[in-house]
Amino acid sequence: TVELHNALTPFALAYSTKGILEVDGTGSFNFPPTAFGNTYYIVIRHRNALETWSANTISISNGVDANYDFTTGYSAAYGGNLVNVGSEYCIFSGDLDNDNLIDFSDEVIVDNDIFFSVTGYVNSDVNGDFTVDLSDAAIVENNSSNLVMTISP
Repeated sequence: TVELHNALTPFALAYSTKGILEVDGTGSFNFPPTAFGNTYYIVIRHRNALETWSANTISISNGVDANYDFTTGYSAAYGGNLVNVGSEYCIFSGDLDNDNLIDFSDEVIVDNDIFFSVTGYVNSDVNGDFTVDLSDAAIVENNSSNLVMTISP
C-alpha cells in the first residue's frame, strides 16, 4: 500500500492505493486527479514490514509521473529508517502485528508459526520463501533487539 500524507501537521492521510512491487522494487501506483497540485509525504505499508515514510515531500502534478526511490540510501526514508541489504536500502521486515514497532509480540508470532510448521504467503514469512523458519525468526529477533520502530514527522 502506498499512501500520500499531507505535508503539513498533523500529516493526515490524503490518499491510499494498493499495487504490486516488482522484484527490482519498482511499482506503479495511480492516484485520483484530486491529488494533483499538492505536496505529500509518501508512506509505504506492507503486510509484515514496518511503515516507512519518505524523508522528503514530493509534488504531484497532472500528467507527470512522480518518482521516489527508497533504495538509494538511509536518507531516502524519514529518520533514516531503512536497512542496508547488499547494495540496496530496504524497509524493515518483522512488524507482524502492524503496531509500528518490531518487538517481542512479533517474535512470539513467528516462533509460534515455526512450531506449527506454517508455510505459504503468511505474515510471519518475513524473507518471502513461503516457509516460516529460523531464518525468519532471526530477522524479527534482530530488528526487535535493535528497537526498530516507525519514524514519522
